[in-house]
Amino acid sequence: MKYLIILISVVFVSCNNEEDIIDPSSPILGSWQLTKILRDPGDGSGTYKPVTSDQTLTFLASGRVVSNSDFCKMSGDTGSTFSAYFIVSEDKNEGVISSLDCPNFKLLFRIDEDHLVIA
Repeated sequence: MKYLIILISVVFVSCNNEEDIIDPSSPILGSWQLTKILRDPGDGSGTYKPVTSDQTLTFLASGRVVSNSDFCKMSGDTGSTFSAYFIVSEDKNEGVISSLDCPNFKLLFRIDEDHLVIA
């Protein structure tokens, strides 16, 4: 019985909230809403076009990013969920999003003034 109590204690300790690994002062933290999409024919002459969308990305201090849209498919349709992890650079203004659920999935991001730009 002694071992069972120890095991249960370990399980409860392990189920605590995720530990914060991103500096709370990082400007990436919080929710971002999609407002523009770059339309480029492939020659670099594209321009940003405004969109009306409920698509959001939320960056958490735990290093996790969640969305109400499936970024694996990049469809922009809301109603599904997406969860991935991100890392930020030392200056906290750029980084990489990657997901174990999507093979070879990597998105680069940067903060340009008050806009989050994802490539």
